[in-house]
Amino acid sequence: MTHLYDHLFIAIITLFFPLYSWFETRKTERLQATPGAEPYNTIKDYKQSIVWLTGLGLVCLLNWVFQGRGAAELGLNLGSPDLLWVAGIVLALLGLGLTQMQSIQLRRNPEARAELMSQLDGFDFLLPRTVLELRWFNGLSLAAGIWEELLYRGFLIWYLQHWIGPVPALLVSSLAFGLAHSYQGAANIPRTAVIGLWLGGVFLLTGSLWPAMVAHFVFDMINGRLIHMALSE
Repeated sequence: MTHLYDHLFIAIITLFFPLYSWFETRKTERLQATPGAEPYNTIKDYKQSIVWLTGLGLVCLLNWVFQGRGAAELGLNLGSPDLLWVAGIVLALLGLGLTQMQSIQLRRNPEARAELMSQLDGFDFLLPRTVLELRWFNGLSLAAGIWEELLYRGFLIWYLQHWIGPVPALLVSSLAFGLAHSYQGAANIPRTAVIGLWLGGVFLLTGSLWPAMVAHFVFDMINGRLIHMALSE
């Protein structure tokens, strides 16, 4: 059963948070395009994002406990090690394997890296250039792996399944996940939605958020390391 607090929280993570991130990023883009603008404090941005994600995640957990719901309902269990669970782990490993293979290919192909950088043009100020920035990016990857999975896979899919089935809930939650990253540009929305489908599939198959959290964290770290290498050239 859903409560008023659940509806309000859904509005926050599907409407307010994406819109706020989009407007803030566009404002920063304009400031960075101004002649003589100070270099963007990427590490400060990472720290603020970690605080935001952690805050939203903790509010979600507090609301969950306040409503007297169990951890397993949210996916904070290990799941049952049956064939579906194994299929979910295999899906997670396949996704990470493909990501690592793509990363290796991009490392060996300067033209492909240049194409990647052109796709990131406009918000590259958000990406890690120095070793210290990469370390903080890894910290942000950990926060995103934990809290975004809790919010967009655990809570949002649970919420949607009160009205629609698990597969439609997976599709809608993945779209919401893509829109939540619209600050990275319109072209990135479908890509992020596909990542949401992958992670959501891992969650639904295993019945646990933990494999999806680990996969999300490792996926972001692989991409962060690749982008850092490309920007450092």
